[in-house]
Amino acid sequence: MFCLCFIIFSCAQAFLTGTLQNFARKNKMPIDTVAFDFIASDHLSIESIKQAPVDGCYIRGLSLEGARWDYQNHVLAESRPKELYTDLPIMWLRPVQFRVPPKDGFYNCPVYKTLLRAGIYRILIILTFII
Repeated sequence: MFCLCFIIFSCAQAFLTGTLQNFARKNKMPIDTVAFDFIASDHLSIESIKQAPVDGCYIRGLSLEGARWDYQNHVLAESRPKELYTDLPIMWLRPVQFRVPPKDGFYNCPVYKTLLRAGIYRILIILTFII
């Protein structure tokens, strides 16, 4: 399997850290200079993925609450009436060194492990979407 269902991980943070560590070791970089770029791969389906990406990983199973992914314009959009939860497309978590977050036109979206959203983030990643 080359696209992992992210919601089944009991310790997703360890998986993400391991992915960053593998990239840092492979490229002989300090781990603290490496972070993820998040690419919505809405052109991919589970069946079309024949191999893992060269760096990083593909994940699936993330949902949006109160919004949806617009597959035609490749952006976040308002949810449709009576549609509270929608699936995100397959995401490519691509490690890069010295990632500079965009300054404007983007929305930092927290990712929670459960729908309760109680207390602390269960998964410490921020997805950045163009709006």
